[in-house]
Amino acid sequence: LVVGMASVMSLFVLDLGFILVLVGAWIAMVIIAWVGLTLPLRGIRAKIRNTTNQELQWCQHALKTATEALKTGAVRTQSIADIIAYKTTIVEARTWPFDNPTLVRFALYLLIPLGSWVGAAFVERGLDLFLSF
Repeated sequence: LVVGMASVMSLFVLDLGFILVLVGAWIAMVIIAWVGLTLPLRGIRAKIRNTTNQELQWCQHALKTATEALKTGAVRTQSIADIIAYKTTIVEARTWPFDNPTLVRFALYLLIPLGSWVGAAFVERGLDLFLSF
């Protein structure tokens, strides 16, 4: 809806007096669209962060247990290298459920109305030029 409203409001650019209104509306609609994208992901991000913290605590406990077993010479059930590799994997996990290509794709979706408006203006100018001969 926000992107649709932005494209409808782009019709105001026909009168140059509305340029400032259009720029303000575009900025507001980009902010609203961004909030609309990130707000529902807040809960997912919190779950990812909580799970990551729990796994890191487990890794700390497992490393402590494995280190003590190594010092006493007892039989170990887990390799310290395996635990450290798992901990490294957990530390490198992102807390956001999307990455840079997703953000670029989202920004391009926001630019569709502007692109269609500019494309229509070029087609109109080309037809005027073609028909003037």
